[in-house]
Amino acid sequence: MKFINERFISFIAWLIINIIGKTSIVKRIEHKKVENLKKKKNPFIYAVWHNRLLFLVYSHRRQDIYVMTSQSEDGEYISQILYRFGFKTIRGSSSRGGKRAFIEMLRKLRGNKIIAITPDGPRGPVNKVQPGIVYLAMKSGYPIIPLTYGMKRKKILSSWDKFIIPFPFNRGVVITGAPIYVGSNDNLQEKTGELEKAMNKITEQADTLVKK
Repeated sequence: MKFINERFISFIAWLIINIIGKTSIVKRIEHKKVENLKKKKNPFIYAVWHNRLLFLVYSHRRQDIYVMTSQSEDGEYISQILYRFGFKTIRGSSSRGGKRAFIEMLRKLRGNKIIAITPDGPRGPVNKVQPGIVYLAMKSGYPIIPLTYGMKRKKILSSWDKFIIPFPFNRGVVITGAPIYVGSNDNLQEKTGELEKAMNKITEQADTLVKK
């Protein structure tokens, strides 16, 4: 029964996200350095705020991206939705299965794959980067790419992260920031702050652009 329930919920979510994506006009603003990374097919790590996931599931579908999701029941629902859009998942979080997930993400990056992480998930604080993603960038040698979106009309839920659900027939923007590299001698705390500032900057930019 639980399996059937998961499949039904993930199908409904897939349907809703597709309707939102197919009926919305969305502009993409890609940083030139990110364009170069993609042309060379170099691996990297996407950093996405937890509350800005929904539309990016549509905009970045079928790109062979591995997403870190928690081992909780909510994480299972998210995984089922992601599978429908062609994503693969690595299960784990800071509170459970984190070490195994870290090793798996490192292995995928070294295998030339793209990783996506919500650095303020799965429990917050909202829009506060936890150092795990920065440590992954340091150990792998691959950059972090801040990624966000903004939509003109949306519903903001009363969840811990103020999760955003865009309306269909919408107008929006998807933005990537400059790659952030973390060297072996860099200060993790400083790099964590740098990433957080970069993510907030492009998120503010996205929200400003859709208001015009």
